Amino acid sequence: MFSVEADEEKDLLVIKVRDNGIGIPKEKQRLLFKRFMQTNFSASGTDIELPLVQKFAAFHKGSVRYAENTGSSSVFVIELPLSDKLYGEDDFVVEKINDTQNTENENPQENELSAKDHKFMKLVEEIVEKNITNSSFSVDDFIVQTNTSRTLFFKKIKSLTGYSPSEYMRIRRLQKAAKLLKTYKYNVSEVSYMIGIEDPFYFSKCFKAQFGCSPSKYAKQ
Repeated sequence: MFSVEADEEKDLLVIKVRDNGIGIPKEKQRLLFKRFMQTNFSASGTDIELPLVQKFAAFHKGSVRYAENTGSSSVFVIELPLSDKLYGEDDFVVEKINDTQNTENENPQENELSAKDHKFMKLVEEIVEKNITNSSFSVDDFIVQTNTSRTLFFKKIKSLTGYSPSEYMRIRRLQKAAKLLKTYKYNVSEVSYMIGIEDPFYFSKCFKAQFGCSPSKYAKQ
C-alpha cells in the first residue's frame, strides 16, 4: 500500500508505505537500514530499498522512520519539506528518486563497492536457493562455495544483512516455508523437510519466532 499526502500545517509531504506482514519486533528494528536487509516478517519480505530511501530522504532534507503498528503490518513514513515546486504527485516522487540515484552515480568508487556487494549477495542467494532443501548444508559449505575466507565471509554477511550466516540461512529457509504454506499444497511436516529442517517441532518454534504465529495458523490466515 502506497499513499502520498501533504501536511500543510507542518509544511511536509508525507509518503506512507505499508506491507502485508506482521510488524517488526523492537530488537530487529535497528537492522532496518542495513544494505541488503529485508524486513523478513512476511512471506516475501518488503521490497523496499530502505538504505536508498534513507539517502533519498536525507538528500532532500527529510526523514524516514518505521511507524509502530503493533501486531499488524509494517509502516514506513517518509517526510519531506514542501516547496513551491512540490505538490505531492507520484511523478514527483519517482523523479526525485531518480535524481538521488543519478547523484549516487557520480561517485564511481562507491558504485564499484556497491557492484561488488551486489555480485556477492547474488552469489549468496543462488547458493541458498540451491541448498535450501539440504539439511546438512553448513556454514563451512557456504564459505567454500563463495570462495572466501571464513573471516571475510562472516564480516560481509553481517555488514550487508545484519545477520550472522546461520541466522541469514535460517531466515531464508523460513521465508521459503511461508511461501510453500500459502500454496496450501503441503502440511507443516512436509514444508519443514522441504526447507531442510528435519525436526518439524523445531521448525514450528523457529517459524513462530520469526513470523509471530505457528505455521498452521499462518497457512489459515
